[in-house]
Amino acid sequence: MYQFILLIITLLTSFYLVNGQSIKQGKWDVSIKSGISTAVGDFNKISPEKVVYQDQNNNRYYFNGFLRDGNSAALDGTYFSAEGSYLIGQHLKLSLQLFTSNNSVKTLEASQSLNDFLPRKSFDNSVTYYYYLTASRYSLLQSSFGIKYIKSFKNISIEVGPSIGIAALQFPDYAFNVDYQFSNGDIITYSDKHTDEKPSSSSLVSGIQIKSIFNISSKFFVGIEGYYSSADFDYSIILRPKGINPFYSTDKITYRTLNLGIVIGIKF
Repeated sequence: MYQFILLIITLLTSFYLVNGQSIKQGKWDVSIKSGISTAVGDFNKISPEKVVYQDQNNNRYYFNGFLRDGNSAALDGTYFSAEGSYLIGQHLKLSLQLFTSNNSVKTLEASQSLNDFLPRKSFDNSVTYYYYLTASRYSLLQSSFGIKYIKSFKNISIEVGPSIGIAALQFPDYAFNVDYQFSNGDIITYSDKHTDEKPSSSSLVSGIQIKSIFNISSKFFVGIEGYYSSADFDYSIILRPKGINPFYSTDKITYRTLNLGIVIGIKF
């Protein structure tokens, strides 16, 4: 991806040096964008102390739920967006953007943290425990309105500005699994899962965008963009272990991504 972006920059910079004439901008433009969605801050962080607690009576640790506030454990993913803009002045542009991103969860790293903290043997040492989490990816859809400041240099322009809108995050489902390995070689797997409804969470979303646009003709342009997106999603989850009372928790996901991608568009 990065090599492809560098190739675009090189080719279009060469075009700029060869063709010194300005290209007139249209009032409207439509573009599609895609690239890498990098999880940053608490959205990327793993905090084992968020998912275990210590029993003061026996000093052993126990599972406390996969709480995501400060422990979202998101991997880098991908994004795709479509944007329509209208030029309202020489240096100002209004835009409407539809944006979607997908980030998987660091289940391997989170599972290792559990195995580092939780007891691995039964009291009589006859059973070995192995813990692991399975989780759905973070899937976000947002619609946002933005205003951008534009600075043009012949057939190259820089756009920068804030945006605000509404976002929906798919329910962050997960399961807590334990493999019980007995001394005779038998293995039994036990899972705690959310079994109630799985509604999406909604939130205000804000961001800031910077784009470098290369006009290759009076109609078409390409470029690169950087886009930072921020939202907080509240949700509730219920685990229903067999034979005991359900485990209920409310939590928050601090969604923070830094997105870098390529832009292809048309003006009219």
